Amino acid sequence: QWNLLTLRLMLKARRDRDSVGAASVDYLMFGGYMMMAYFWALQAQRADALLRSGDGAESADFYNAKLQTAEFYFERLLPRAQAHARSALAPTHSLMQMSNDHFGLSR
Repeated sequence: QWNLLTLRLMLKARRDRDSVGAASVDYLMFGGYMMMAYFWALQAQRADALLRSGDGAESADFYNAKLQTAEFYFERLLPRAQAHARSALAPTHSLMQMSNDHFGLSR
């Protein structure tokens, strides 16, 4: 998904230079959610292996908490990444339609 989003943004930028800046925050947020998902997956995999083997240095409660927190992340937080992907690909018109003169603070 991350590679596909990157490719879509690159292709969009060929037609609309403003899309790069318009997508920047949402693209970074998407990337953050993906990185956290990756690391939670690694932690869950390790916690599960240590629970099954009984070789862990921590208590079973600790490893169960890791698994439960990973499940929470994947079910409750990670879905937010899709909203950032949609926003990153949204048209730039609403951001760019206002004239620069309207940003003045003097009266």
